[in-house]
Amino acid sequence: MTDQIADLGRALVDEDYDRREFMFRPGAPDVGIGGIDVFRSTIAYLGDDLSDVTDQNLSWVITGVKSDDSGHPFMLIGDLNCTGEGWLVAATVVSHISFRDGVDPHLDSPEELKEAVEILGAWASSVLYDTAAGSARSMMASNLGCRLHIPVLTPKARFGRATVVPQTLPE
Repeated sequence: MTDQIADLGRALVDEDYDRREFMFRPGAPDVGIGGIDVFRSTIAYLGDDLSDVTDQNLSWVITGVKSDDSGHPFMLIGDLNCTGEGWLVAATVVSHISFRDGVDPHLDSPEELKEAVEILGAWASSVLYDTAAGSARSMMASNLGCRLHIPVLTPKARFGRATVVPQTLPE
């Protein structure tokens, strides 16, 4: 256990330490979440015209993006939207997916990208949702008028289509 703690310490402070080596130890899965970021979060009162609508609607959608980044060749995007009583609360999170060296994630065709979104999206749905829901709840806590409810349990995700985004920007 002491060696693992030492390795963790090196992974956090040593710029030359290969973090992928730490992430993919022998026996670990061939896929891992390299990081999760809140990409967007918003809360808005949509107006009095909608304040009498008491039905709350919750949407949880996961899509994917293939990138040219060899360290994180695939990203999952979780989009949480909740509306009701005239309010909109939304949060979008991005998860960078890494694969063990030598593992081909098969992300070359639209069918393979769709399958990757469905399989990896189902696998990562709870951690993505918890991150998005936490951001949404933080925003709601700062707005006394918003009384929407963000469920604790992860709802069943709908899966959107995957896209390919090159890392190089046009000149």
